This record gives sequence, C-alpha cells and structure tokens, in this order.
Amino acid sequence: MRNLILTITLGMLSVFTFAQDDAQNLVPNGSFESVEKKPKRLGKIESATGWVSPTGSRADLFVSSKMPEIDVPLNIYGKEVAKEGENYVGIRAYEPSSGKLKRSYVMTKLDSPLKKGMKYCVKLYVSLSESSKYAINNVGLMLTKKPFGTDEKISIIEEDISLMRFDSDIEVISARYGWTEICGTFIAKGGEKYLTIGNFKGEDRDRGELKRVNMKKDNKVKVAQSAVSYYFVDDVSVKLLAERDVCDCLADEGNDEYSTL
Repeated sequence: MRNLILTITLGMLSVFTFAQDDAQNLVPNGSFESVEKKPKRLGKIESATGWVSPTGSRADLFVSSKMPEIDVPLNIYGKEVAKEGENYVGIRAYEPSSGKLKRSYVMTKLDSPLKKGMKYCVKLYVSLSESSKYAINNVGLMLTKKPFGTDEKISIIEEDISLMRFDSDIEVISARYGWTEICGTFIAKGGEKYLTIGNFKGEDRDRGELKRVNMKKDNKVKVAQSAVSYYFVDDVSVKLLAERDVCDCLADEGNDEYSTL
C-alpha cells in the first residue's frame, strides 16, 4: 500500500495568509481535553478519547493529576502549559539507533474522510521537553486511508514523501518554552481517514534525513536529561479550505529557553 503522507518539517515561513476560522476541525479531541478514564501512569494515550498509539511504544497523556510523572504543567519530562485547554500528549520522536527506547506515535480517525482534490489546512503545535538531550527537525503528520497497527516496538519509516515538504531553511525544533507551530496545506487524493503524528524519517544524516543538535542541560532544571528527543504535542487540526482560502501559517515559535521549574 502506498501511503499518502503529509510530512511537515518546520521552516521559517514568512507568508501571512488567512483561512476561515469557523471551518470544522476534522480531528476529534484535537486538544486532548476529553478523557475517558483519567490515567495514572505514563503510556496511557488511549485514555484520551479517540486517540491511540499505533505501535507497541505507547505515547503519554498529561493531565492534572496527583501522579507527578503525568501532571501538568510540571511532569517527569519538564514543564509546559497546554497550548489549548489543560491537557496534552507526549511522543518520543528520536533516539540514537544504539538506544533501547523506540519512537512513539499518536493516531486518530478523522470525523470524515478527506475529499479528492480538496485543500485542507493542517496544524499542530509541539514543544521540546526539558529532559531531551537532542532536538530534531523531523516531526510531522501522516494522513492515510488505513490505520497502522502493531504491538511491536518499531519505528514507522516512510520513504514516499510524495506530496509536500518544507525543504528550504529547515529548522531543528528546539524551543523548550512555549509552542512551535507546524502548519501546511494538504491536497487530498481522497479517502484519507487516519492521522498519525511522529517522526517518519530515517536516521541517515549523510543523506539529509535527520538534523540533530545536542541540547545543553541547565543545572537549574530539575528533570533528568535523557538521550532522546521528546516532544509535547497539542492543538491538532485538519480543516477544509474554501476555494479562495489558504492556511494561516504564522510560523509561531516557542522560546529556546527553559521553563521556570
């Protein structure tokens, strides 16, 4: 099966455009505020209504909790106030191939399939955790007709980046305070029903697949640093654009500083 992919890696977009704000968001529970059963530990993404992890490496849901590991705004990975509402999720976007941990992803089924030839504005917001030793460029979205599904702890690597990428002036997403917007326009081939968020690229830096920088650890930060790239994710949306509308991609960026912990 040839998956239809939208991989959006952050570039410095300088186009100021506008889309209809009242368009329906096809992503159910895009800000993760609806929770079926309050989680009590890490790895409980399924507690967020409509969301799952498509591999055996489970993503995390962060909510107001007595459990310090998953609390908001301060948790085991760092401190961040939600972009929308109170909750957000976390994914492991990268770990060196020699490591034991694997990438994690979040996936949901859209409220309705995408229509062939129609344009959609796709957005999400990410924030690098203070615990991350690395920051990378490859955080994106994949839109497919069929869902992924495996209990194996594997990475989803896709070579067919056939539709859209921002390849010029790609920036490593290193902001650890505030939220960085990832945004783009997607023209549907028709029938895409599943949205998956994560890192879908290989690790061959010689081929330009990965850009990685080491993040300096601040001694004032209380969370332990781990040899991974871990990103908080919030406020995910897919909206149909009218004929003359375009995405209002404003290149919102967080701050490459630590939150006050």
